[in-house]
Amino acid sequence: NYEIQFFSPSIATATTLKEAREAVNDASEELSLMGSLCFLKKLEERDEQVTAVLGFYTEGRVHTPLQHIIYATNLQIFFLWFADGASQLSLGDILIFSTGLDKIPAMGFPTQPELEFLHPEDGPAMFPMANTCGPVLRLPVQPTFPSLKVLWKWGLGAYFSHKLLI
Repeated sequence: NYEIQFFSPSIATATTLKEAREAVNDASEELSLMGSLCFLKKLEERDEQVTAVLGFYTEGRVHTPLQHIIYATNLQIFFLWFADGASQLSLGDILIFSTGLDKIPAMGFPTQPELEFLHPEDGPAMFPMANTCGPVLRLPVQPTFPSLKVLWKWGLGAYFSHKLLI
């Protein structure tokens, strides 16, 4: 981010309180958006300011990719759980749920099947959903595999009530 590269060094390298205040003033818009704008009373506070800016930047940049890795890992464990027979549901059952078909059509699907993830910030979505016309399988994002498994159990319970679930 250009703004952070520009104003972090100018705050960090200020040698007087006046220089530090000027650097903070120059970056006031960005600092305000980060919730890090404050009036410096002494020169030593500039280090806290720089730490807050760098923390905001790194946590924001690292948090989202890390969450994606966690979700992808849980999803991989989840599908392996079906494939290994640890569940009484099978990958075929997932195919039925997501497409309405019990086997892949000889000519393939009219459109490429899609997998979408439902994040909490997208609105309340606790259970897996499918659009069989698409076909699109929508999976709720969960922080752990056990919570994902519970939601799948409830979400698929009515659909596959003839099988003992998970």
